[in-house]
Amino acid sequence: MNDPIFTTANTLMDAPPHSKILYSPGPHDTRILLCECSNQEVIRGEAAWKRFQPDFEQDTCRCLDCEATSPLSYHDNPRRHFRTL
Repeated sequence: MNDPIFTTANTLMDAPPHSKILYSPGPHDTRILLCECSNQEVIRGEAAWKRFQPDFEQDTCRCLDCEATSPLSYHDNPRRHFRTL
C-alpha cells in the first residue's frame, strides 16, 4: 500500500517510546547526566563530558553508551537526585 495516511500511521506505531537524559546539579559543585540506559557521569568544574555529548543550546544530549540522542530533562533540586527518573 502506498497510501500516505497508512504509511504515516504505521511509522508512528513503530516509533520507540520517548526517552530522555536527566541533567542535574550534584553535591559539592558537581553536575550529573543520567541516561535511561543507565549510563551516568558526574563532573566537577570545567571537566569535559566523556560519556555524553550534551548540546545545552538545543536541549538535547547524545549518550555514547546507547548512542541515542534524547531531549534533556532538567532537574534543579540537588537534594532529590534522580528519584523521579
